[in-house]
Amino acid sequence: MLAGFAELVNSGPAPVIIDRADSPNFKHVMLHESRLENGLARMVPHATLVVPAGGRLSLAPGGLHLMLHEPQQAPAAGQKLPVILHCGGSEVSAEFEIRSEAP
Repeated sequence: MLAGFAELVNSGPAPVIIDRADSPNFKHVMLHESRLENGLARMVPHATLVVPAGGRLSLAPGGLHLMLHEPQQAPAAGQKLPVILHCGGSEVSAEFEIRSEAP
């Protein structure tokens, strides 16, 4: 299992709602958040992620991120893999670089 981190930027006048993500290289891609609750680390699934109008949303260690389950092949450091973010009928494609540790 891998985690996807990125800085998402929305320069438009309306929020962008990400309701799903996928990749041809992984069986499942889930929208997730790492959270501390009562001193315990928890992984919380999210149905959507919202990038505010004219704003940013950070996918980072210890917070919101993509969970990438069951790779088709073991990815290598430096390799770039496609991820598709689904936003209410439209799609945004991005490449995520495989790193041995979080940025």
